[in-house]
Amino acid sequence: MKHLGANWVDCKKYLPMNHALAFPTPYEEDIPSYTEATAMNAGWMWRIPTQERFGNGYVFCDDYITKDQAYEEIEKKFGAVQIGRDIKFGAGYLDKCMIKYCVAVGLAGIFVEPLEASSIGCTIQQLDALATIINNYYKGNTATENRYNNIMTGVFKNIIDYIQIHYMTQRDDTPFWKEKRFEITDFNKETLEMFKNTGPSLHFFSEPYLMFRHVNWLMVMYGLKMFNRERITEIYMNQPDYARRDVKEFFKHNIQLYKVAAVFNHRQGIKEILSGKYDMDRDMSVLDTSLQQEKNVV
Repeated sequence: MKHLGANWVDCKKYLPMNHALAFPTPYEEDIPSYTEATAMNAGWMWRIPTQERFGNGYVFCDDYITKDQAYEEIEKKFGAVQIGRDIKFGAGYLDKCMIKYCVAVGLAGIFVEPLEASSIGCTIQQLDALATIINNYYKGNTATENRYNNIMTGVFKNIIDYIQIHYMTQRDDTPFWKEKRFEITDFNKETLEMFKNTGPSLHFFSEPYLMFRHVNWLMVMYGLKMFNRERITEIYMNQPDYARRDVKEFFKHNIQLYKVAAVFNHRQGIKEILSGKYDMDRDMSVLDTSLQQEKNVV
């Protein structure tokens, strides 16, 4: 795309991670229905369940530790492992993914880092947007190009903004976490303090095809203990009765689902689905019975 006029937007000032070691580990328990991101000495460790194994990796900034030091950290957590891929990279994206009949999709258009599997999700968003807009394109039609490129720039910036907040931890026990040597993105600079006091608002995530929205911000910020709980509680208490009632029902429903989660074995469920033997009526019956029991207790 470079010879057509596209330029690479370097985002290392926002996300200085530049090195990752990826490796598999076997299952020793039921497959979890979530991924993990754990703060390490100079970055993050990801842990993603697949059908047959865990995919793991340590993404770090090699200005602070070497590859050998990163591996030592991995060994302390997992024991000896076989590194599957040793990846060096720089965060960034193309300012124009569509130029005439040429479109850069997936890693050809953006790469950030492995956290949150943003490359896979972004590729899906790019293709979805392209499938929607391509019917309007004809030779010389710059309006379609510009619209697609503006949408994708919004998607790319959203990914950078979201990944960055993972690094805003309270850790300061290593040089990497103490210095936090990165520049805050414009979006996070403008909204983060407000979100801490009011909670992330869906009104700031209304652009089409964004991967990460207010709920995603909510989960990471809550996990990092970024919220001003007293202020948010005050806002909640000033809401109309119907709004507070809806929130209570939401939490009540989630508590019920959490309590009956033990009914379902995630690994066995996946195996049954893949084999074509999954009995939805059976599991829905079990779920209905469990929910009814919870309702009677509550």
